[in-house]
Amino acid sequence: TTPIATTTNDNTPNYTFTTDEAGTITYGGSCSSATISATVGPNTVTFNTLADGTYSNCTIIVTDAATNASNTLSVQSFTIDTVAPVQSSLVVAPSITTATVALTTNEAATSAVSYGPTSSYGTTVTISGLAVTSHSGIISNLSSCGSIYHYQISTTDAANNTSTSTDSIFVTHCGGTSGGGYSAPLPNSPSSDENIPKTIMPTTKEEVAANTPTI
Repeated sequence: TTPIATTTNDNTPNYTFTTDEAGTITYGGSCSSATISATVGPNTVTFNTLADGTYSNCTIIVTDAATNASNTLSVQSFTIDTVAPVQSSLVVAPSITTATVALTTNEAATSAVSYGPTSSYGTTVTISGLAVTSHSGIISNLSSCGSIYHYQISTTDAANNTSTSTDSIFVTHCGGTSGGGYSAPLPNSPSSDENIPKTIMPTTKEEVAANTPTI
């Protein structure tokens, strides 16, 4: 079988299983599909639209022409999540040649900041490479004293949903080593990227039972 990614942002995920006989597919639990016929070998079915949530009760049975039913194949539990992280409490504290970035998200996510002299940015650095809800990092090697930088924060959850802040600016500090710079407030209006490809896991073949379809 080729399981669905443990966490996905696809509401109509694909599932691949293998059978040694052709037959009629019967779905159980919360999953269903327009595909009702199986052929010998690998079969990929697309589940009908599922709401966000966790699914652990989906099953598949193949019945051959002689009405022999296969073993019940349990689909590995998976979670559908199509909502991007919500960013809040963003603070950018510039000094002479660095700026500290801190923010929170309402779910575990990785984070990065893109920055540069214009809204085209040009440089992206990781704030947190681990999935966390409290994010903090430092932008280094900035031009000194009064340099204006545009920046944008992106956060990505386990299902590859990404939220992106609007363009904002900060100005490097001109006196001392910290504080005194200006950072424009962040309008809290993240946007979602829901076109992330599914993760496909390796295919393994189930044991074949005598005289009955095996999936």
